[in-house]
Amino acid sequence: MTKNLEITAMNKLINNINNIDWRFDVYLPKNRDKLEINTPCLLVRYEDEESLEDEKYIDSIYTYSLQIEDVKSIVENLNEQIKDPTMDQILEAIEFYIENDAFIEIPVQK
Repeated sequence: MTKNLEITAMNKLINNINNIDWRFDVYLPKNRDKLEINTPCLLVRYEDEESLEDEKYIDSIYTYSLQIEDVKSIVENLNEQIKDPTMDQILEAIEFYIENDAFIEIPVQK
């Protein structure tokens, strides 16, 4: 396998998002129901043709979901709408983005 591959949990990904190279793609399990803090995610950075062989194995278990830059943008957007969002709110915003290719809009509380 490529040296540019790491398995982590969603909460660790989110907590360390600013320390992860922007060139990584995020793959999530194909059989997941919804994102949870312990949902495994695969970070992959393809650099050469040798890495393409790994793609067949990866695609059998995981599905491409986002780029790291997308996750950063989702978290930034949510932080603009909610002061100190919870991990559940961040996961919901990521799930929304994956399903709708758009940022979640949080209704303003009156």
